[in-house]
Amino acid sequence: MRIFISADMEGCTGVVCRAQVLRDSAEYRGALRLLHSDVNAAVEGAFRAGAAEVVVNDAHDSMMNLSPAELDPRASLISGAGKPLSMVEGIEGAAAALFVGYHARAGAPGAVLEHTYSSRCLYRLEINGREVGETAMNAGLAGHFGVPVALLTGDAALMREATADVPWAVTVAVKEGLGPGAADCLGMAAAAAAIREGTARALAGVRSWTAKEREARLVVFAPPVTFALELVTAGMAALAERCPGARRTAARRRKAGRPNRDPRRSRCGG
Repeated sequence: MRIFISADMEGCTGVVCRAQVLRDSAEYRGALRLLHSDVNAAVEGAFRAGAAEVVVNDAHDSMMNLSPAELDPRASLISGAGKPLSMVEGIEGAAAALFVGYHARAGAPGAVLEHTYSSRCLYRLEINGREVGETAMNAGLAGHFGVPVALLTGDAALMREATADVPWAVTVAVKEGLGPGAADCLGMAAAAAAIREGTARALAGVRSWTAKEREARLVVFAPPVTFALELVTAGMAALAERCPGARRTAARRRKAGRPNRDPRRSRCGG
């Protein structure tokens, strides 16, 4: 059983403010320890549950945060930006996907470090008329390749979001937002234990699914697929309008038509 892990950072336990997720900040190194702890717990849980292979894709910002020296040596690591499938590069051929350290979509109430893909340019994303965050967006890419999302870890607001996006997934809340830049967090060891247990439970479920049940757990956006992006500035929308298939619908909004069948070849992504 090949298991794929997409690892973000904002949803890790103890990560509560923007300074912690920026590479040039004093707080970043401490947050890295928390990131490795959460990811390694998922890796360990996957192997305990019978995984033969675990692939981890570094999915935060520069996508060069996880270190092979600190990662469980049994897992392989996909690192670096510019990957064709971005946060889910390496998804193909996996039995299940685990989204670790994920966060709620931009504007979600009570969320910790909420945003959608890039807080610098994108405020709102809709797919087929429904507002989504990174969880649904990446679950849709995983579904395109026949891979269900089995586990989601992050804050309590993300768990609420998951009830609409991936209701079958095992969820592990490692913190609960208390206000901008504050959260009630599990300790590192407690979060790791919860993630290990959640991973084992998630993969036990994956093993028990029939082919029909597995297919029902794929996130698939019905064609023709449309993306509507609300950007931070009107200038960004003007630039985005140059993408083939895109049209401007408002000052800061553009809409993209159906992408190419293979997401790797799409020129108009989120």
